[in-house]
Amino acid sequence: MGYPQQTATATAMEAIELYGGHTIRRGPEQADDRWPAAQIDVENALGDILDIFEGLARDTIIEDELPDLIGSFCTSIHFRLQAMIRKQDDALYETMRLQREHDGGEIHDVELQRQTNLLQASSLKVEALETLRDVLAAYVDGRYDLGWQPPRGSHYSQNRMLTSARIEARDFIAAIKARKADARIPDGTRIVFAGHPRINDTALIIEALDRQLRLNPDMVLVHGGYHRGADAIADQWAKDRGVARIICPPDKADGNRGPFTRNTKMLALDIKGVIAAPGNGPTENLVAQARQRRIPVKRIGIASPDHPAG
Repeated sequence: MGYPQQTATATAMEAIELYGGHTIRRGPEQADDRWPAAQIDVENALGDILDIFEGLARDTIIEDELPDLIGSFCTSIHFRLQAMIRKQDDALYETMRLQREHDGGEIHDVELQRQTNLLQASSLKVEALETLRDVLAAYVDGRYDLGWQPPRGSHYSQNRMLTSARIEARDFIAAIKARKADARIPDGTRIVFAGHPRINDTALIIEALDRQLRLNPDMVLVHGGYHRGADAIADQWAKDRGVARIICPPDKADGNRGPFTRNTKMLALDIKGVIAAPGNGPTENLVAQARQRRIPVKRIGIASPDHPAG
């Protein structure tokens, strides 16, 4: 009587128990030759995954939660991408340091090659994760009309897949200090928009922003990052029009002074004009600071507006 044939999985598990698991090791002089999946492959794979997930959730108790669940999946990829971008930056700075200090010796050659390989690998991983996040975000928008945005951090792509980047002010300032000419520094005429969080006059805001965009086709929208009211309407307008955005949320460490301190930082971003809807104390403070700096202000929804911005 023979023994039953062992499955491939059982054989693999037995080998791991006997010899331990291992991965392919690349030496410091060897570059990672694995390349990101093509965008069309990512789109097809995600489409299949979402079809299966929707099929599992349909007619179950979690069906109504499906858009938020998929949005959370997108958010998790985004946070992993942010971590990889930090690794990419670290690898870039270290590579530049080694290049400056290179003495022609063999030890420096090996270290520089290793660091160059790390930089290349991290750059490819950033590209792959950006593609994965952006394709999934597009699915969330298309299937569920749920405009996905990260709960914190920036939403830009070095591979330029996004039509409208969303950059937090702190990332923008850090990029300027590092003199990085990449997607974190959107070129164009920066216009601040502000208004009350309870404003819901979408038509009024869109009309004013469209007018400003006609005056400045290279417009970059700057706003305070509230997820409702005037800021949310303006943010959605920018996304629909393919206008880059710089987001300036108040710093929680500033407490009640946060919105006012935020205004000062926001106006320091080489602002060319301000559009102000009816607002509250922080909005009026922004208008006052802009006028002190001789930045043109356009007020909307008020009987006697100032001269248009820009």
